[in-house]
Amino acid sequence: MTGWIFVPMLLMSIFVMELIYREVPPGWKPRAFGNTGNLPEEVAGYVVERPDFSSFKWEGEGLITLWFDDAWLSQYENAYPMLKERGYKGTIAVPTEYIGYESYLSWDQLRDLQKNGWEVTSHSVSHDCAYIEEDINNIEQELVESKRALLREGLMFDNYVTPCGKVSDELVRLVKKHYKSLRLIGHNLNVLPVRDPYTLEVIGVDLETPLIEIEWWMGEAKRKNMWLILMFHQVEDKENLYGNDIKTMNEILNAVERLDLKVVLPAEVLSIK
Repeated sequence: MTGWIFVPMLLMSIFVMELIYREVPPGWKPRAFGNTGNLPEEVAGYVVERPDFSSFKWEGEGLITLWFDDAWLSQYENAYPMLKERGYKGTIAVPTEYIGYESYLSWDQLRDLQKNGWEVTSHSVSHDCAYIEEDINNIEQELVESKRALLREGLMFDNYVTPCGKVSDELVRLVKKHYKSLRLIGHNLNVLPVRDPYTLEVIGVDLETPLIEIEWWMGEAKRKNMWLILMFHQVEDKENLYGNDIKTMNEILNAVERLDLKVVLPAEVLSIK
């Protein structure tokens, strides 16, 4: 009889202590339940504090988005201060299973980015580039569980970035069911207003991308009044094939400033009618 009483009390004590000692940044309120749209209410752990997009007005000019994939810690430690110094906001694609591991951001750091105007987007759970070749149920699980994890941590989850740019008709169908847009790889500018939010293309920027090529794409976006999405990975002074060093990142941001391109978030662009 004593065991029947002791076990529930022990479990309740553990739950309460977790709430007390869980690290919660200023302005964030943990909750057990809440309005989660088409997701079960019990997945909500924080109130989702979305950046304010209401003031965005498009005046027909070219736009640029700085989109950082995989939630590398160097993006927070190096790129974030560089953008903040110039008054720019970035977008980050999060593979939820990676968060908290060495070289990746923590949930608190992601909430800090969102609190300061960045847009958080889903990038699957496992970042398995072969996932679209799996069973349909596994594909949908990657989409739904990543959305659940972001929501539970008080983060945005409207837009989806497919790992490695992999796409199929079935994936597009499922993304349309759960998200407002799909970002691919491609290699082009996007027409404004966006005609199909499930075919967003990017220009990947890595160690071997010449600055003159990046500036050319910026010039095209400005001249043609189109939307340029630049995709980044690590931002650090280490030799990563898909990354950039700090000096190059600074030169890219200087070019954005010099060409007077408006830096925007995907949610802002997708609100253009």
